[in-house]
Amino acid sequence: IIIVDDEKKARFLLKKMVETYLPQIEIVGLAQNINEAEEKIKKYMPDIILLDIEMPNGDGFKLLENLKDLNHKFKVIFTTAFKDYAIKAIKYSAFDYILKPINKDELIQAIENAIRDKQFDLNTKT
Repeated sequence: IIIVDDEKKARFLLKKMVETYLPQIEIVGLAQNINEAEEKIKKYMPDIILLDIEMPNGDGFKLLENLKDLNHKFKVIFTTAFKDYAIKAIKYSAFDYILKPINKDELIQAIENAIRDKQFDLNTKT
């Protein structure tokens, strides 16, 4: 997992929740903006990205646009305070959309579902 959020407190809260409730999951990076996130995603090729939407130097959708030609598929779980982007997130193939404050059960369920879906994708390739 890579966690992308411009708020330090939010990044570390998500990190702590994943480490506490899903200890089998490896967090390979934390990013505070889309430039840092793009660099880390290309380097680590995560299976899941926990992605905030509104950030100072570009939003989560811009990041996904920048990565559209990347030859690696990942699941995006938006973690945001803004409910107004849900429809747009669907158009960007969001796997899930969790509103802040983050509910631990929703986060756990979203990540577990993304893992199952990713495993299904791997098992069905010809």
